[in-house]
Amino acid sequence: MRVLLRQIVVLVLVACSSAAWSGSPVWQLQGSASAFYIAGTIHVLRESDYPLPSALEQAYHASDVVMLEMDLSPQTQDVFRRKMAAIGTLPAGQTLHTVLSAEVLQQVETQLAKDQLPLERVQSLRPWILALTLMHLELQRNGVKPELGIDLHYYQRAVSDGKTLQALETDDTQLAVLAGMDAIPADTLMSQFIRDINELPATLQLLTQAWREGDYHAIDERLTGRLREQQPEYYQQILVARNQRWVPLIETAMQSGKPVLVLVGSAHLAGEDSLIRMLEARGHVFSQVQVMADD
Repeated sequence: MRVLLRQIVVLVLVACSSAAWSGSPVWQLQGSASAFYIAGTIHVLRESDYPLPSALEQAYHASDVVMLEMDLSPQTQDVFRRKMAAIGTLPAGQTLHTVLSAEVLQQVETQLAKDQLPLERVQSLRPWILALTLMHLELQRNGVKPELGIDLHYYQRAVSDGKTLQALETDDTQLAVLAGMDAIPADTLMSQFIRDINELPATLQLLTQAWREGDYHAIDERLTGRLREQQPEYYQQILVARNQRWVPLIETAMQSGKPVLVLVGSAHLAGEDSLIRMLEARGHVFSQVQVMADD
């Protein structure tokens, strides 16, 4: 799934003695008896993006509980893929030829040709699942691997280390969010995804560096802000509504007395609609973890 990100917090460089400091993707709850962190993630990465930021590693080691967006166990993911395949097929009598214009179909065929895939192979797919498939193929061409994503990385380590794992939502909830793309006009959806695919190398570089430094403002300008302006209803569904549902679950984790690391897509730590702002509106105070610039 397209990783959509936002943060309006401006990165501040602080001089302390002779060392330079910078931001990180990690936020820490202030005034808590137990360590409590919320960190933004990127769901897919390249091998060159490792090692991960030191602040993220430290937050993981300090936590007994790791809370993810959803259960990443192999069993749940297998069910998720089967469900997505079932809902990602067009109704009987419809094909891409009936739901996309000739101009957009040509764009799709040009993109498919990069992987030597004929249009007939994907004729029955809904536009949103075809768009995700094309993006996945382009990510692979750019060295990105799902198994290197931050969420899966820490899920596997938490299982190995015997930490408690929790999920903020079910696979059905995530499927409903994806299926919500059906509401976007098919030509608009496909054209936007293909534009994003063509910009992918530059976008990957920008997003990864901005995420590492906690510069969510830069990410907003490139991605999330566009979604908010161009598809406000879907922006509300994929980000705002989910943040609102997650707030009480995160507050319950705060009250558990256990050290916790919450890992969510960086889009959810975003401006006026971010989890951080929603939690601070309820009286919780967070600060962005600072690290030495050379880390």
